[in-house]
Amino acid sequence: MTGTISRAAFSIGYAVTGGPWPGTMLELNFSGRALDRLADATGVPGGAAGLAAAAERPGPARDALTARVDELARHLVTCCLLLDPQRVVLVGGVAGSDLIRGLLVERLAAVLPYPPEVVLSRFADDAALLGAVVLAREAVPTPR
Repeated sequence: MTGTISRAAFSIGYAVTGGPWPGTMLELNFSGRALDRLADATGVPGGAAGLAAAAERPGPARDALTARVDELARHLVTCCLLLDPQRVVLVGGVAGSDLIRGLLVERLAAVLPYPPEVVLSRFADDAALLGAVVLAREAVPTPR
């Protein structure tokens, strides 16, 4: 083991969730695509955005989305207990939902002694692109 940070460090999308072992990655249950599939499965048009809009009201869409948010919140709580961050930055299109951010803030505040601020990245829509640029830069050997 070296003294460098793993390329997966601080990316909880790789967290194991569900069952049976090994389950699946959290990102496969809570991401734009995952919520698009959940919207289709619950008969809500408009993908993840439609699901978030439908979940503003009580009913099956809210129940389904809340179950996914709860799983994400469990992983965030564990990260917060280990790292004690002052701020959690959300990225991706799903993070733009006021409902989802509000539910996460409620859940963190309910169980953490020092809940962090939860904010949306200024680069929320470009997170994947920026990550690809960083990986590409790391893949090119540094001239000596």
